[in-house]
Amino acid sequence: MNGEIVKKILLDNGYKLKDIALAMNKSPQNLHSLLKTKDIKIEVLERIALTINKNLNFFLYKGEDFKNSRSQLINKNKSPKEDQIFKISSTVDAIDDYFKYEKKIKELEWELKYVIKERDSLKREIESKNKIIELMENKLGGVARG
Repeated sequence: MNGEIVKKILLDNGYKLKDIALAMNKSPQNLHSLLKTKDIKIEVLERIALTINKNLNFFLYKGEDFKNSRSQLINKNKSPKEDQIFKISSTVDAIDDYFKYEKKIKELEWELKYVIKERDSLKREIESKNKIIELMENKLGGVARG
């Protein structure tokens, strides 16, 4: 898919490229250069889709709701076999999305555990330093009185 088409879909649906870039931990210039390509890499498209909480169908159906697009296609005198293919396709997409989100949740849970451990470690370090300060103040206070 052409990067300019992706850019147009995003802008037409109210997304700001700057916000998407920042959410992806990229500079706006970096995102713009990724979107200048004639054949955007699927990994980049997946990352953008995940960032805006959409799936790849969002881009394939040019920002339209996939379910609406799918039902319009099915209602145009499609054969039962074609209808079944569309249903299977949407089920596979839903399963794919589930596993992507499950993976992302596990990554975030791991990151949260790491942040909590880091926070607890910093709390202990602060408590330790506060005890040292208190001991030094007591010692200095005793010297000043004596």
